[in-house]
Amino acid sequence: MRVVLAVGVLCGACGGDVGGPITRIGRLTECAVPPDAVRVHDHLEGDAETFVMFAKVVIPKGRMEAFVASCGFQAAQLQPGYDHHEMRPDEPPRWWNIPDRQLGRGARREAEGFASELVSVERDTDFAIYVRSSGRAP
Repeated sequence: MRVVLAVGVLCGACGGDVGGPITRIGRLTECAVPPDAVRVHDHLEGDAETFVMFAKVVIPKGRMEAFVASCGFQAAQLQPGYDHHEMRPDEPPRWWNIPDRQLGRGARREAEGFASELVSVERDTDFAIYVRSSGRAP
């Protein structure tokens, strides 16, 4: 038992994200969270057959286009005033706080049983990006 505990403590001290929000977001949204992202949050709903992943990532302005592309979108696809109300969780976590739709740009894509919506909100020095993905459980 001590060996397992020691390994767990060491892995946690390494700063890795084994099974953490960055790993889950990458696996279930297909988005590559940059290493300098802050306020990385995720919320998972679903059952053994389907999932719905909600994620929020705050990234520096210079990383927005690459992050959006990693999610399967192009920055030019994001529509100003995107109606994000349908992507809201039934019981939203405290961090799911997308401002008025006029302040963000967003888009939706669907492919082979997988759907993803993304809303990007530009702020002074960064972007708050909200993603909702759903599909068959991996």
